[in-house]
Amino acid sequence: MRKRYVLDFDGFWIEDSIDKVPAASGVYVVYGGIYNEETKETALETIIYVGGATNAQAAITSSPHWDEWREASRLPLNPDEPEEGFGEVNDIFFAFAPVTVDNDPERAAAAVVFEQMPKVNTSTGDFDEFPYEDTKMSVTGKTGLLNTQYEVYFE
Repeated sequence: MRKRYVLDFDGFWIEDSIDKVPAASGVYVVYGGIYNEETKETALETIIYVGGATNAQAAITSSPHWDEWREASRLPLNPDEPEEGFGEVNDIFFAFAPVTVDNDPERAAAAVVFEQMPKVNTSTGDFDEFPYEDTKMSVTGKTGLLNTQYEVYFE
């Protein structure tokens, strides 16, 4: 059965503020980027990972992917010549959108992964094909680098 999700993201938390990520059911996104301490502005550079959990805060803090997230947050020194190496590890940010347990946060996260193909999800082979029935997504609020309207199909 086709399912529709509306994911409403309400902001970003830097790694030092993980305790502010809700301990609730939903979809979380891990980004690499740069935080400007003076201006308090966030410049997101890349989507690293997307997960779905009944407790997003616990899933993030206990994730086995932290080393991969840090490595994936590094950007090429020269985007046109990635073989020149990578720069320093950028800041890691988190975003969260609530999805009730009854509405299956894992399915919603799978749809985002399938659409966005985040670095760590794709390197671990989490979703080579969409494992659920057709799913329509609307992503609202502080969407960062996420696509906002799309459908993914069971293959």
